[in-house]
Amino acid sequence: GDHPCQSWITIDKRQWAWNPDPDLLTGEELIRQVVMIVGGNCNVAINIAPRPDGTFHPDQIAIMDQLGKWLERNGSAIYRTRGGPFYPAQWGVSTRSGKRAYVHVLSWPQERLLLPPLKEKVVSAHVLAGGYKVRFRQTAEGIEVTVPERLRDKLDTIVALDFERAPKMQAR
Repeated sequence: GDHPCQSWITIDKRQWAWNPDPDLLTGEELIRQVVMIVGGNCNVAINIAPRPDGTFHPDQIAIMDQLGKWLERNGSAIYRTRGGPFYPAQWGVSTRSGKRAYVHVLSWPQERLLLPPLKEKVVSAHVLAGGYKVRFRQTAEGIEVTVPERLRDKLDTIVALDFERAPKMQAR
């Protein structure tokens, strides 16, 4: 729906509290979880457990640093966004802010990605990291986006779609 929620992630897969033998998420797993939650129209809170002396284990700090560096490059597709205009699907999720939608392609189905149709007209498309122009075609069947393999990010290829006006959620 269009009502935001709050979702929690714990960096240790087994427990919330300090664990001397943790099973930590990798930086990539944490980034993907953040992307999936935000694309599902939720806010994210991340739990990291301090050691008994109040300090954090260097492995936990390294994972959070990896997330921080990723957000420095891609934060506009996460911060101050809502989920949509496309519902989460096999390929990934989307986020939106104003007249821009960010398509987070976590898994390319083939050479091109066919997104569901929207009433609003796409005026431009580019890969967020690097600004490379993206070929797109908007028809009654949907919005077809093509990103050459060399411009894809195996973790999350973010395609920024700019619309004439703020896009509404796709029809169900």
